[in-house]
Amino acid sequence: MRKLPTALATLGAAGVLAFSGPAFAAGSYTVTAGGQSTGTTAFTGTAGSISFTTPGADLSCGGGTAGGTLNLGTSDGTGIADISSASFSDCVGPLGIPLDVTQTGDWTLNATGTPGAVTDGSITGVSAHVSNPDGQCDFDVTGAVDGNFDSANQQLNVTSGNVLTLSNVNGCFGILNDGDTADFSATYDVVADAGAIAIS
Repeated sequence: MRKLPTALATLGAAGVLAFSGPAFAAGSYTVTAGGQSTGTTAFTGTAGSISFTTPGADLSCGGGTAGGTLNLGTSDGTGIADISSASFSDCVGPLGIPLDVTQTGDWTLNATGTPGAVTDGSITGVSAHVSNPDGQCDFDVTGAVDGNFDSANQQLNVTSGNVLTLSNVNGCFGILNDGDTADFSATYDVVADAGAIAIS
């Protein structure tokens, strides 16, 4: 099994969402930052460690960041935030080889659970390219991840049970294969330019 940085990482910033749980009616989420309830604000999420587990190996990153734009106001929870910049550091893959992880395209943060102190949600459109500098292993990762936003601690928690899939696998010692599923987990400390994020 293995761990991987994406988002996912990255995922980092959307302090307003919770990844799992029943959907709610349109207009049931109000996102604010520092008391501001209209417009947008930039945000950044920082993770101390990131894990990416597959059937064949565990990959990991020593840290990562995710940033983008938080969309303030009332909505049905779709597109509460856009994650446009995710980075990963000190990533290690199969047999301990170094890996570089690059976000490909913007990711979308959505609220799905009951709004409150901890709100469940999802990050959809996750897409990243992973490669080894020496050409020993490279592959793409796509899918969606689940998690929650803890407003008290201003943390975005990406939890297990995600649906990420590997494709275009090249090399990787036969440990990773096309169609492998991956489980991504990380905790991001989120800071929005406008102030503390809340979802109600």
